Amino acid sequence: MAATSIRMAAVRRLMDLLKAEAGFADVEVEYGLPDERGIGEPWCFVRIADDGATTVTKMRAGRKPREDRFDIELTVAICYGADTESGMQTAEQVEDLFAVVELLVATNPTLALDGNGLDGLTWIAQLGESDGPSVTPVTTGYAAFWNARFTCLSHLY
Repeated sequence: MAATSIRMAAVRRLMDLLKAEAGFADVEVEYGLPDERGIGEPWCFVRIADDGATTVTKMRAGRKPREDRFDIELTVAICYGADTESGMQTAEQVEDLFAVVELLVATNPTLALDGNGLDGLTWIAQLGESDGPSVTPVTTGYAAFWNARFTCLSHLY
């Protein structure tokens, strides 16, 4: 089991797994908040949510095990021009990209890579409902976004 926090390791693993997905071949996956992209360029950004909780349990075998529960926020977005038709098509593209994310997390709750789960991660799951596709004005026209929050549970020893 892991001995230290795995929050960033979980984000890094999720990003690596997404980059390997066929549906994400043309998507730039980044940590944090990326700069705006050009029209038609899909991107995904992943970050640790501000909240989280660590519970320290009774000492066992000279160690104090900890349960770390934290959230990862993920956004998929594509910019488009000002016309309605491209907006509808872009919203559909964003929806398709987010379906790849949902399927990955649903079928790989330990974020296993090459058959190996992430040390210490018990599971990752989508927290409640996602928000999307929503539209926001940007310099190049508009952007369609799909936001979601995923909860992770890890056991640290």
